Amino acid sequence: MKINYLYSVVLAVLSQASVADFSALDQQVKYFNDWAVACNNQRECFVNSLPPQSAQASKADANAEDDSSLVYLNASRKAAADSALVLNITDWDEEGGILEEGQSIRLKVDQQNFDLGKVSAEAANNTSFQVPRQQTAEILTALQKGTQAELNLDDEKLQFNLQGFNEALQYFDEQQQRVDTPTALVKKGEKPFTATPPQLASITPVVSNDEELISDEERIKLQKQVHALAVVKDCLATANKEEPYEDVIELLDKDHYLFGITCAADELNRQTLVLVAPKDKPEQAELAKFDQGVENAKVNGEFNGYSASEGILLNYYRKSEMGDCGGTAEWVWNGQSFVLSSYFSMPECRGSLNSLNVWKLEVNKPES
Repeated sequence: MKINYLYSVVLAVLSQASVADFSALDQQVKYFNDWAVACNNQRECFVNSLPPQSAQASKADANAEDDSSLVYLNASRKAAADSALVLNITDWDEEGGILEEGQSIRLKVDQQNFDLGKVSAEAANNTSFQVPRQQTAEILTALQKGTQAELNLDDEKLQFNLQGFNEALQYFDEQQQRVDTPTALVKKGEKPFTATPPQLASITPVVSNDEELISDEERIKLQKQVHALAVVKDCLATANKEEPYEDVIELLDKDHYLFGITCAADELNRQTLVLVAPKDKPEQAELAKFDQGVENAKVNGEFNGYSASEGILLNYYRKSEMGDCGGTAEWVWNGQSFVLSSYFSMPECRGSLNSLNVWKLEVNKPES
């Protein structure tokens, strides 16, 4: 799953594993040879192809041609009994991918050939092509029996290793409680499918829809007030004096400010102390509360933005210099704390970031 999320405000943050802990969620992503599979808390499951292990060496060579990592195969299925498997062919690179409008797209599994049609403008724009529903079942059977798949995009030929695919689907079925039922993908049976999807929890953000801005004069005053706090002094004492980072000072909602103070940074991530303060008493700023993934209000990674109109805070942390593994988290501000609303994980570094959703809540659209 690729994340398209960018706000005008960039908050920089985090690093050490001891500071933030998503390990329990990261462990939900399982690997079967060149396939990754995971299910979220709603038992919606995903399975994605990965570049072969051998591709990592060539990926490190800037001059190497690595066709195996241009696109990936991914399948998903919701938890309900009548939910169908959805099969997609997706660009790794959402900015400069190879899916283009009008391309002929064909799939070859061993000696079987499937003409999938042409890439539509919508598919090219979304960097993902959905295999026609009427062909999905036949293609799935071929993939389960096959050893090698080849995707043809006009004259471009891309290879996929199918070793581990059936094991990934078996895990998929187990997590959705479909084994030995007619709905199973691998081990079908006559046992009735009785599992019901978990009830989807929902949350409504507390937001600020006014157009109030923080003036430069007010920003300087707020910074002095927050820097006077002992917890902030301790944070800044560990910061790199030769490479200082600008503080984040934003409107959190109509009653609160949000502060982000960079405490430390390494070659992969930054560590930011997050505080919330009443607008009428900013000197009483307190450590922000997070329900998951953050300890002592210190966030690891890079905050890609906070939107006061949506009440959502987003951050990504890297586990390698290439940024090809790590996690992306979104928190919703409920007026008192930040509640994790979604988390995407790719714990194993495989040359391309291909995150899988392992946690989600339904976020209600805030009233304007």
